[in-house]
Amino acid sequence: MTGSVQEQLASRRSVAERMRRNMAASAATGLSATVAAFESQQHQHQQQQAHGQGHARRFAGPPPPRTWVAAPQTRPATRVRSLGTGGALSDLECTCPSLAALAARAIAKNLHSNSVVAIHTLSFHLKELVLHERARLSRLQDTPRLASICLKQFVDPRIRILNVSHTNIDLSTLSLFLPRTKKRIMPDVPPDSWDDEGETPSSLSSSDSDEDDSGSTGLHIHTLDLSFTRPSPPLKLCKLITMNLPNLYHLSIAGCFDSTTGPSFLSQVLHGLINLCVLDISCNAWVDKDVVTRLPIQKTVLGLLKNLIVREVGCDSEWIVSYVRNRRADVCVTI
Repeated sequence: MTGSVQEQLASRRSVAERMRRNMAASAATGLSATVAAFESQQHQHQQQQAHGQGHARRFAGPPPPRTWVAAPQTRPATRVRSLGTGGALSDLECTCPSLAALAARAIAKNLHSNSVVAIHTLSFHLKELVLHERARLSRLQDTPRLASICLKQFVDPRIRILNVSHTNIDLSTLSLFLPRTKKRIMPDVPPDSWDDEGETPSSLSSSDSDEDDSGSTGLHIHTLDLSFTRPSPPLKLCKLITMNLPNLYHLSIAGCFDSTTGPSFLSQVLHGLINLCVLDISCNAWVDKDVVTRLPIQKTVLGLLKNLIVREVGCDSEWIVSYVRNRRADVCVTI
């Protein structure tokens, strides 16, 4: 009897020991599996994170070219383009134009004498875009030039970029865009000689100074594009610009004037625009070496000048680049 009890107790101890060992082995196996699973998940998470970062880098792409973010004066001359409108309308060259730019293109392309009366209801920014796009279409000969009667509908005291290139604008219409002009300038016959009127560059800034004593601050228009227009007489145009646009920093007179009036106009108007930064005198055969050497590009007159555009002029472009560089290394010459 005693021996049977002892055998049963030994058997139970053996079973308990076996169960303990099995449980310990199972626990060890489970812990190993848990650790392995954790390590596997951790490795998978790291791979996903690395993959996601790589995907984000591929999506973001490389950094933009330096010329995209560099200041205009630091860009290579070969990359500088002049649309006659300044940098404010550069969004028109984007691959994905804004809705306003698309609307301006549609309006400019379908603009005619019957619809022009509704232009005054547009915002001033949209008016700027329409004028720019219409000038581009006229330059490509896709649309006729706008007449002065149509341009009057674009008059807005808030306009800052006035692009009337490739239009038939006259001097009286141009003066409508300049509210500070109290006395409207009516076109007359230009003189045979500029000396006949007794006007000098110094008198342009002082004559008629009593017309507007309140004009101590600059006007809103900072960019003026008169390319391929013929507003005459040139002397009164010079007065209109220098007296009413003292803070003008972009002036384009490409394809304007002739060899008789062009050099004198250029010399006189530049002495009245001390804040000018961009000057476009392209497509003028009268811009020869003599005219270039008389340009007041020294810092005492045009100290803020940064870009001189001289495409298709009457002298060698490389000579102009060399001449200007020797006198003003900070001025970029676009040819």
